This record gives sequence, structure tokens and C-alpha cells, in this order.
Amino acid sequence: MELDFGKIARIKDIQERMSELSEEGKDLSSPLLTDIRLVGEIYDIFSGMVENPASAAQRKKFIFIILYLFSPGTLAGGKMASGLRGAIANAIGVKSHSSVSNNSADMLFIYRHYEYFRKEVGRIFTEVTRRLEEKGLISVPDVLAT
Repeated sequence: MELDFGKIARIKDIQERMSELSEEGKDLSSPLLTDIRLVGEIYDIFSGMVENPASAAQRKKFIFIILYLFSPGTLAGGKMASGLRGAIANAIGVKSHSSVSNNSADMLFIYRHYEYFRKEVGRIFTEVTRRLEEKGLISVPDVLAT
């Protein structure tokens, strides 16, 4: 058997690429907002913008927006940020925190495959972030830059 130094070079290259991808994944998964006390405020804004905010369809839009802002990695199958599930449950008025998880399970699929859902989420997200900025609670350029 002969030594294959090319194999070692390939291993090193793979490790470097994995490290770069890991860093990029961390950056992309970083929350845009971290103060979960804003979840209730965001729900109040959201509720004033949509008809029947307690409906399952509207609840999914709200949860998607909250996950995007506070725990974007969750939308790609990662764990939800600590305390966020409870904050969402309190905001939408459900007692079972597991219902938040159940509602968020297929979010990415719905967002990718249903144009109406995607457009509505985009419209609501833009308006919610604008209103939060007006109230001085966030800086929209910081949120939209990522």
C-alpha cells in the first residue's frame, strides 16, 4: 500500500470548507432581534393589520415573522431560541407551547411553495418593521441589511 498525500490535502480542504460553512451558518442563523419582550408588541401590530388574527393561517404568518426575526435557524430545522416559544404562545393566547412548535413545523415548505403566503408575509413583515422603527424599538436598516 502506498501513501496518498493527495488524500491529506483533500481532507484539509474539506475541513476548511466545513469551517467556512459553519461560520456562514452561524451568521445566517443570528437573530435580527433578541428582546423577546417585543413579541407581544409585534403581535399587537400584526393583529391590527390582518383580519381574524387568531385563525390558523394568520397565526402561521405571525409565527413565521417572529421566527425570522428572533430565531431564523428554526425555519431551517434548528432549535427555537430560548424563551421564544413561550413568548409566542402568550402573544397568540394559546396555553400549550407545543402548539407553537406544531404550527412552525412546515413553515419553510409553505413559504417556498405558496406564493400568496410568501407575499403576505413579506408585506406584513415590511409594515411591522416600519412601525417598530417609528416607535423607536428597532432600527430597520439593521434588520433589513441581513
